[in-house]
Amino acid sequence: MNKYWKEEINKNNKTLYVLYFEPFENEEELIRFSEDEDGDYVYSSELLNVEYDWISKDEVLSLENVKKLCENMIEEHYENEISYYEEILRLFKES
Repeated sequence: MNKYWKEEINKNNKTLYVLYFEPFENEEELIRFSEDEDGDYVYSSELLNVEYDWISKDEVLSLENVKKLCENMIEEHYENEISYYEEILRLFKES
């Protein structure tokens, strides 16, 4: 398994930061973000069902902190999914 950040250039010639993960030999894009004109960060993620949201530059203070915040959002998503399916399994077994 491997997770990694990759810098890409979008059609507006801006740098995109994209988090990839390869859980089972299949590379998956988890989240992407870029810096807007005001220095805030705009992100999207199919996994998180977010088409467009932003993170204030005052909240994170650095590029590395934005990456860590994004990774934390992904971790929380997976943890919530696990909790959901554990509850479904429990209910199934009880019925």
